[in-house]
Amino acid sequence: MRAAVRLDHTVLARRRRDDRPVAVETVKRTAFLLVLLGAGLAVARAERAPPPRGTLRLRNGDRLSGALEWLDIESGFAHIRAEYARSPVALQLDAIEEYRSPGTAAAEPRNWMIALANGDRLSGSLVALDERALTFDTPNAGPLSVSRSEIRTATHHIGGDFVFKGPGDERDWPSKTGSLKFEKGAVELGPRAHIGRTLERLPRRMRLEFDAAGNAAGRLTVQLYGTATAISGTAKPHYQLILASQNRLTLAHLSPQRGTRRFNTSAPQGDTSAEISARVILLADLDQHRFEAFVNGQSVAVWDDGERPTAAGTALTLMNLSTGTVTVSNLEVREWSGFLAVPPDAESGSTVLLKLNNGDVINGASLAISEGTVRIGTPFGNLTVPVERVANIAFPGPTVSDPPPPGAARVYLNDGTELTLVLQPAAAGEIVGVSAGLGRIRAPLDAVVRLEWEPRKPPPSDRSRP
Repeated sequence: MRAAVRLDHTVLARRRRDDRPVAVETVKRTAFLLVLLGAGLAVARAERAPPPRGTLRLRNGDRLSGALEWLDIESGFAHIRAEYARSPVALQLDAIEEYRSPGTAAAEPRNWMIALANGDRLSGSLVALDERALTFDTPNAGPLSVSRSEIRTATHHIGGDFVFKGPGDERDWPSKTGSLKFEKGAVELGPRAHIGRTLERLPRRMRLEFDAAGNAAGRLTVQLYGTATAISGTAKPHYQLILASQNRLTLAHLSPQRGTRRFNTSAPQGDTSAEISARVILLADLDQHRFEAFVNGQSVAVWDDGERPTAAGTALTLMNLSTGTVTVSNLEVREWSGFLAVPPDAESGSTVLLKLNNGDVINGASLAISEGTVRIGTPFGNLTVPVERVANIAFPGPTVSDPPPPGAARVYLNDGTELTLVLQPAAAGEIVGVSAGLGRIRAPLDAVVRLEWEPRKPPPSDRSRP
C-alpha cells in the first residue's frame, strides 16, 4: 500500500514537472495579452483626453472651444478637435472669423524685428543686407529673403544694459506686506500683498519684462517711476501697469495735479480662460511720452500720454490688489534705445536713418550689413558700426500699403511674427501660405497663436518693436 502511494506520488510529481513548461508558456502568453490590453486602454484614454482649449469665433457670433488640427484649403474646411467630440469637427473656412491658440508658449525671442510696408512683422536673426534684399532667419518659418523695397524698419530686439533682475529674495525688497512666497527666483503675491524697492536708476527710455501667472481673481499692478515703494495712490506722480484676467493690460498715470488718468485697456489675449498667463514687455519712452505693451510676443497696446510726464522716481513696486494670487518671475529692467523717429520719405535726401543704442542718429545714402558689421555711407565718409550697437534702422518708402488680396488671412506666430498670407494646401499640423513680399511661407501649426480671416487694417508700419 505504501509502495503504491509512493508510486502515485512519483507519478504526480513527474506529471507536474512535465506540465510545468506548458503552464509557464500559458502564463507568459496571458501576461503578454494583458500588457497589450493595458496599452490599448492607455491609447484609448489618450485619444479620449480633452484637447487644449483654443477658441474659434464664427461669423454668426457662435464660439467653439477646441484645437485647430488641419486647414484643408483644397476642400475649404478647418478641422477642429472639440472637447465634446470623438473625432475632429469640419467647419467651412468662410464661416470662420478668428481662431485663437490654446495658449502656445512664446518662442525664444530673436534679435531683430522687421516691419514691412504691408504691416507684416518678422522676428528672427539678421543675416545680411545688400542693395537688393535682406536675408533673415526666423525660428518658425526658417530662412527668408525679402526685397529691400518692402522693408520699412528693422528694430534690434534686445535692449541696452541691465538695471535690475529679480525678484530675488525677501532681502532684495525692503518694502513688503501681506502673504509672500519667494521660491526659485519667483515671488507669489497673496491677496493684498506687495513688494517694493528703489533702484539705482530707472531709465526714462526703459524696457521692462516679466512672466506672470495667476488665477481669475488675480490682478497685478506694477508701479513705476514713483518715489515711494509702497502703495502711494496719487500722492506722488508715477505710472501703473495693470495686468488682469485674460491677460488684459491697462496703463495709468497718477499724480496730485491730475489725479488718475487711465489709458485704453488692451483686448483679451489667449483662449477663453480667465486666468493670467503672460510674458509681458513694456517699452517706455518718457521723452516721447509714449509706451507700448506686448503680451506673449504680440503688440497689444500703444499709449501716448499727450503731455510730458512728471513722474521721475526710481521706485519699482509689485502689488496684488485683489483676492486672488499672482506669481511674478524673470523680471528684468534694462536700458532701451527709445522709439524710432518717423522713417524718411521716399523723396527725402537720405536713404536710410540709423539709430544707435546711445541715441545717436546717422543719415546715410547707402547701407549694407554682413558678418556682424553695418557699413553706412554718409556725406562725411563711410562709417562702420558693430551690429550689436544698432538700435533701429528706418528705410524710405510709402507708409500706406495696398489692401490685402482677397481671401487672405492674418497669421500671428508665437515668436512675434505677423503675416498676411493667401493660404495654400498643407499637411496636418502645418500652415502654408503665400506672402506678397516673402513668397511661400511654411510654419508649424502649433506656432500659430492667432489666425484671422479678412484681416483688419494693419498697424502703422513706422511703429518700433522691441
